[in-house]
Amino acid sequence: IKLFVFHKIPFLLINSLFILSIFLISCGDSEDVMEENNELDLLDLSVTVPNKPASGTTVGKVSIVTTGVTNPVYEIVSQSIDGAMQINSTTGDITIADATPYEFKVNPVITAEISVTAGELQGTAMVTVNVDEITTAQMEIIEYFVDVANRRANKAARNTVRWEQDMNLFIIGDPGEALLDELNSVVSEINALITSDVRINIVDNIENSNAEIFFGSPQGFIDHYVTTTIANSIPLEDLQRSYGLHVSGSELESGFVFTFIYVDTENTTDLEKNHLMREQVARALGLAGPSTLYTESIFFENILSDYNEFSDLDKELIRLLYSPRMNLGLNAVQSAALLKSILGDEN
Repeated sequence: IKLFVFHKIPFLLINSLFILSIFLISCGDSEDVMEENNELDLLDLSVTVPNKPASGTTVGKVSIVTTGVTNPVYEIVSQSIDGAMQINSTTGDITIADATPYEFKVNPVITAEISVTAGELQGTAMVTVNVDEITTAQMEIIEYFVDVANRRANKAARNTVRWEQDMNLFIIGDPGEALLDELNSVVSEINALITSDVRINIVDNIENSNAEIFFGSPQGFIDHYVTTTIANSIPLEDLQRSYGLHVSGSELESGFVFTFIYVDTENTTDLEKNHLMREQVARALGLAGPSTLYTESIFFENILSDYNEFSDLDKELIRLLYSPRMNLGLNAVQSAALLKSILGDEN
């Protein structure tokens, strides 16, 4: 027969052992926490850059979430294309080192792994650079198109509108030989930019016209159109103040159906006449503007100017408005999306 002897252990001793056990367990947990705290908490970075950006373009920087971090040191651990990015080890600013790989149709996404160290703390984050379809210059074209084609003269929003048939222009008044030559030159320049089937034609018979351009004085314009709603809708003081304007009518499905253009030839210099005529013919295409974005543009908001040529931006606006892919009735957002597609396909 085996006898089991149970010894009484004082209650105080039991409590002491229990407390010691908890203390030992807590110490073990504390070491795990310290190991976890050695890791810096970072945020991954995802950005989009233009197609074919310039070397040195800023990409951004990885954000450190962990608080109280001092003197972090940044470095690139690896990248999907060697030499594509570089990083400032002190500030963490990431820039494009070699712009060659940043081409949408070749490398739409370029990545890098970034390491950040601060004392005993260390962490890593991923940088993802998405290459856009269009270049910085093309972004400017889209911005300017929307500002000119999707804004009225009073800055109210408007949808895209253009000629879907030939603009047959009849001349009223006496522009003089020099201004007439300039008009023919402007028409030729515009026709060379239009890639749809539409053309501007100067016609000799008013019966064959759907557009008129009047050269003369403000009062002469009112007197000529006195029996029409055009004269009644434009106060004489507006003609005297603006020196040039156009009035157009359009239909939702068929675009412009008529336009009347006015150029003041009695109160302006020869250079101002040329500018006004070029500006109003261009605006009558559907680029109503005006805009304050670019001073060297025929659409710049300036009542009188000697500037008398289409800038590269102006030419792009005309070309894109009359692209076979452009649609009537697009708002600013829709215009920008379609233009991004058109320009992206051209890259």
